[in-house]
Amino acid sequence: MDTIFTRLDAAPARASKAGALPAFGRWLQACLARSRQRRDLGLLSEEQLRDIGLTAADVDRECRRWPWDGAASPGRGGVRRWSAR
Repeated sequence: MDTIFTRLDAAPARASKAGALPAFGRWLQACLARSRQRRDLGLLSEEQLRDIGLTAADVDRECRRWPWDGAASPGRGGVRRWSAR
């Protein structure tokens, strides 16, 4: 698998009308990259998931997220971890 995983914190910022289109383009590219990465994550075997510390339930939850549903917190990439508090 030749996927490169990158940080996806390119949320659209409020910009002037002149800067709105480039900001939307960056946001759309981030959404498409998230979609590809989640698809690739779903293709990993159980053994590969164990190697990176994920379960099938983690992957299923991540793959069900919408492409515009970004990282768990601003400035952080990766799989959202759910914890019982």
